Amino acid sequence: KIRCIGWNQEISEKIGLYIVRHEKVGTYSLPWLHEIYPWSKSSIGECILHVDFLGNPFAVVQVLKLELMYFKEISQEHTNLDGPPVRDLNIWKKLHEEYWSRELKIINKKTTPEMPVVIEKFKCIFSLEEGFLDENS
Repeated sequence: KIRCIGWNQEISEKIGLYIVRHEKVGTYSLPWLHEIYPWSKSSIGECILHVDFLGNPFAVVQVLKLELMYFKEISQEHTNLDGPPVRDLNIWKKLHEEYWSRELKIINKKTTPEMPVVIEKFKCIFSLEEGFLDENS
């Protein structure tokens, strides 16, 4: 399986850096979207090749745990799996609500507190970090 995280190259590289540095160890998805993109559904133990927005591979992650819950039940403990800039619960919820609202338009659904969310915990098992710039450069 191949996965690209991010909506442009700049964001994709930033997220990628957090993944290869083991600062981002989780991601989040919607079962509603898995219905129309069945290949996007993960399985425990599965290895996923991560690519940047341009399709360049940078890491392989292995899925450790999947947890299903309602959007309203997501806590700070869950958002701590994400990259440092979006770990704050309020920032995380705002960002994901905006992102998923755009994604859900194609199936005529909206984000709601009762919306099911899959929390995927993973570990980076291989990386090609030399392709990434340091955050300070």
